[in-house]
Amino acid sequence: MGGSAAKGARLNYLRNLWVRPARELPGIEVLTPDDPRLYCGITSLRFTAHADQQAMVERLLSDYNLFTVVRSGAACGPCIRITPGLTTTAEHILRLVTALTELR
Repeated sequence: MGGSAAKGARLNYLRNLWVRPARELPGIEVLTPDDPRLYCGITSLRFTAHADQQAMVERLLSDYNLFTVVRSGAACGPCIRITPGLTTTAEHILRLVTALTELR
């Protein structure tokens, strides 16, 4: 993180802003553990009711202007990676929570 604890703290804050409510949503499976030693902002999820995670990534982009990436190769199947940046705002994260709630 370039030696700055503030950068890591910012990314973890943004990550937790969406992960906590997402864990409560039926139809969303958050795959990354909550142990802060195992993440720094990047977290993966899966829409459990939708087999095609790529289609969900496309919906997140076209309907909500949220750029996410499908990752394949995980032992339990494809997932969607959410990676906030240092310039990501809390408003963007709240848009993600809205999108997950509506698309699940």
